[in-house]
Amino acid sequence: MRQRFATHPIAALWLVSLVFASACRNAHGTPNHEPIEATRAPEQAAVEGTPQLTAPAANVKLRALARYRVAARVLSRERYYLGWQAKLSPIDLALGWGYMADPAVDRFIDWSQAGRWYFYHWSGNSPFETEAISAESANLHAVPGSVNVRRALLEIQRGDLVQLSGYLVDARDTEHPDVAEWTSSLSRDDRGDGSCELMWIERVLLNGYEYR
Repeated sequence: MRQRFATHPIAALWLVSLVFASACRNAHGTPNHEPIEATRAPEQAAVEGTPQLTAPAANVKLRALARYRVAARVLSRERYYLGWQAKLSPIDLALGWGYMADPAVDRFIDWSQAGRWYFYHWSGNSPFETEAISAESANLHAVPGSVNVRRALLEIQRGDLVQLSGYLVDARDTEHPDVAEWTSSLSRDDRGDGSCELMWIERVLLNGYEYR
């Protein structure tokens, strides 16, 4: 039997106002004009110690695989809402660095995302094809390290320059450990299934502000 919500006009208005207020909360940032050097490749390093990473989803355990920082142009963004993976990572960011950080490449390449994948299609006169594009772009599953970082990630738009710092991780739903597991790629050279980065993010640089 389905449970019905109250339909009293005042209750309904209060609920709509609450949802609207929640949706309109902005991230709190501090001014930071550190240059975002999107022409450089992402930086990956060994994990030091045993970082304690808090998952934004209940019953999910995270393990740090590598320290990671990426500065890039946002080629596309896609929001997700359903399932344990969406609770963990509410947004995917298709990121481009090096040549792909230059907006001029969009004359030749179309970017899109769906189903936790990103896609690119190039025109016949493009100077860039699969290997060149995949070497300097990736789909990143963003795992916010705090409520404020989550709000900042959701404010990111296509075309933004952004710098993200944190860890590449693997994640396991402790309630369903045999079927619910998600592991980050540790290479920028792979393609296809398993090639996306799953990143726990502790710091965001965006539009002259820093978010933690």
